[in-house]
Formats: sequence, structure tokens, C-alpha cells
Amino acid sequence: VSNILMAAVGIQSLLYSRERVVDQVRHTTGNLTALTEVSLAETARRIDMALQQVTDELERQAHEGIPSDAEIDRMLLRQHGRHPEIVNLRLSDAAGEVRWGNGIDRAALTNWRDRAFFREHQADPGQRMIVSEPIVGKISKVWMIAFTRSYRDADGAFAGVVSAAVQVSQLIGLIAKLDLGAHG
Repeated sequence: VSNILMAAVGIQSLLYSRERVVDQVRHTTGNLTALTEVSLAETARRIDMALQQVTDELERQAHEGIPSDAEIDRMLLRQHGRHPEIVNLRLSDAAGEVRWGNGIDRAALTNWRDRAFFREHQADPGQRMIVSEPIVGKISKVWMIAFTRSYRDADGAFAGVVSAAVQVSQLIGLIAKLDLGAHG
């Protein structure tokens, strides 16, 4: 009888201990998920601020006259330098021709007309940031996620899209840094 009682107490103790470990794992996983979400949201917020600064400057310049290619490239380079998570910061005109930004060959322009984000901005210019699904960059040929905003001309009409591209591998890297242990 005492052996049965000891076995019952042992089993009860193991079950209680297992329950505590499972609760602890759930709590830790929830915390890690929340931290990752906050980190990704903060990255998106910083990128959106950069996009808003670019669109504000483009719209301001539109009221003062047409800025030169060199002025636009300098502005994009300045913003790009402030945000190391951004791989490419590029700008299209209203027709979708990608004319400004790093890695642009003005003799062989690429076009964003076929991109869903371009069409959405064209239909509703200047309203919000749109984040693309993972896409292969037309110039870089690397998997990217494009954070985009449109800008308007002096009359308020759609004038083009500014895109801040982040490599998918970089975003995966944020998650991969988490040390979840041997059986994570």
C-alpha cells in the first residue's frame, strides 16, 4: 500500500511539474513573440517615417518647381544613409518608371506598373504606406519586401511611388536571432 501511495504522490508531482514547465514555456514564447512583433513594428515605423519625409519633400519641391535628378538622388541618398535596414530607396514617376535612387541605370529604366503596390497607390494617392508581399527586386534580383508610399504633384495628382526595400533574409534574421534552446 505504501508503494502505491508513493507512486501516486510521484505521479502527481510529475504531472504538476510538467504543468508548470508547459505554463513557463507558453509564457516565455508569448514574451518572445511580443518582443519580435514590437521589433518588426518599430522597423516598419522607422521606414514609414523615412518614406513620409521623402514624400513631404517631393511634394514641397513640386510647389517650388521641378527638382533636378541630382537633388532627388541626394535626398534619397541622405535618407538611405539614415536607415541601415533599407537596402534600396528608389523613386518612380507617375508612369511607373524607376528614375531615382541607388543602383538606377537611367539608360535602361525598369518599371513598377505591374506591381500591386503601384496600382494601389495610383488609385488612392498619398493616403498610406503599403507593404508588399515578398517580391523579387527587378533590379537587385533579391527577395525583398517593399515599404511604399506615393507622392503627389503640385495639383494633388498622383506623381509616383517611393519604395524602401528590405531584404526578406534580413527580416528572417530578426527572428532567427532568438535562442529558443535545444528543443525550441
